[in-house]
Amino acid sequence: MIYIVDKDNINKRLDIYLNLLLTKYTRSYIKKLIEDGTILVNDNIVKSGYSLKLNDKILVKEIEVKNCEVIPKKIDINIIYEDDDIIVINKKKGMVVHPRKWKLY
Repeated sequence: MIYIVDKDNINKRLDIYLNLLLTKYTRSYIKKLIEDGTILVNDNIVKSGYSLKLNDKILVKEIEVKNCEVIPKKIDINIIYEDDDIIVINKKKGMVVHPRKWKLY
């Protein structure tokens, strides 16, 4: 996809501008795409803080999204209290409580 910067977007940061256009991606993910060269300005790799200029051509190459699957693991948990609204557990040191950050590409 190609975007051409108009007069209303001059001097905006590239990552902020793209965050408004590519709403399904976070700004930090957009920054990673810029650093990786998936997003180019005037066919050049630039920094995410690049200040846009009139008629800059922003090329967003096709972003390949891989399916990520979180596989649950059966583990014994020490439940201290539980009711319909809350659960209190005694978590072992080092136990992961949420999946690691996923790579989407």
